[in-house]
Amino acid sequence: MIRILLTAAALLAAGSAQAQAPGQPKPAGTRYVDYAKDPHWVVDPLSKCAVYNTRPDPAITVRWAGPCVNGMAEGKGIIVYSRNNRFAAKYDGGVSGGARNGRGVYYTANFDQLSVNWKDGLAEGLGEWTYGDKSYLRARFYRGEARGDVLYRQGDWDYNGPLNDVGAVTSHGGSPRPARLANVPYQQPRLQNPDGSPFGF
Repeated sequence: MIRILLTAAALLAAGSAQAQAPGQPKPAGTRYVDYAKDPHWVVDPLSKCAVYNTRPDPAITVRWAGPCVNGMAEGKGIIVYSRNNRFAAKYDGGVSGGARNGRGVYYTANFDQLSVNWKDGLAEGLGEWTYGDKSYLRARFYRGEARGDVLYRQGDWDYNGPLNDVGAVTSHGGSPRPARLANVPYQQPRLQNPDGSPFGF
């Protein structure tokens, strides 16, 4: 199901897929931040540069390869996320105020990837998840969540419609069939029959 924002995106937002809760801190920009007291910030022990994490997790560590301004990651670079010293995810793209901002690609531990614009660490706008089996999901994201109708292509089948509701699947040259695209955050989506049973290709 959709590995949105991001398997290891679950570490962040991945982007990738849950909106920031009201009142949750936002990236600091250039204001002073006490990184030790705010769990949203993770400091790279080598560069001493702070990276903003939309989903705090004390098991996460980061490595930042890029410019550092006012103690925060800034500009184009690469963030590598580890959980308990094992690779969890990677982000390659724009960063501002320590958070993913601008165009960038987020890679999960399975090397599925989400290419999208980012705002304050969350996927924003039209983006595309691609998966190891060459299937892909195109969706419009708002604050890290896919919204509205999506296009999901798996092999010769195209699904058009909403997530977790009934849309239509067509094969090249075939008639549309009703289907449901089930989404569990951070996993590849699954095509199902409208009753939730596995879709028969």
